[in-house]
Amino acid sequence: MKTLLRSYWAVLLFAVPLTVGATHTETVSFDQLAPLYDYDQNAPVKLEQKEVDDHNGIRVYWVSFTVRGENRTDGILIVPEGGDRRAGLVWMHSGGPFFWLADAMLMAQAGAVSLIVSPSFGSPDLPAGQYRDAMIGAVIAIRRAVDILDSRSDVDPKRVGFVGHSFGALMGAVATQWTNVSKQPSLRLDYLV
Repeated sequence: MKTLLRSYWAVLLFAVPLTVGATHTETVSFDQLAPLYDYDQNAPVKLEQKEVDDHNGIRVYWVSFTVRGENRTDGILIVPEGGDRRAGLVWMHSGGPFFWLADAMLMAQAGAVSLIVSPSFGSPDLPAGQYRDAMIGAVIAIRRAVDILDSRSDVDPKRVGFVGHSFGALMGAVATQWTNVSKQPSLRLDYLV
């Protein structure tokens, strides 16, 4: 399984950024590509949240947060009642956050805090550079969602995981494997699909 994950990482880290040069061949080193996925982990996420539902003690919030620079993404935060430190989950699906809502509510019943990230990957019809940047932004959005969960007093930062499907699974493969390359201790997720 570890070999398979490293293969996904290698393909995505190198193939996604290369779409910008799809019309010609050019050798690009890992050192040239890796900075594309950097972000300032100490920059404020500027989390905005609005409670939209309280379902038997499970609170549901619409959220918006900073990904990188002034770029923002949206999502849904689901918080079960109780103040103990618990597991946290970051979710992403190409169809948007509502595809995971029922599953995240079930996980809240089991005690997990969930942050469902809405991917803003745009359309494959965009110019290659814009589409590449949107995909890289989705990877960073997952990492920023982990930062948000890590900062919560009701989440145990050693028990944060990721669930992805379709586009979300692809971006999650890069985000969850980033630690192996960058040695950033903030992201130590298990990869789930």
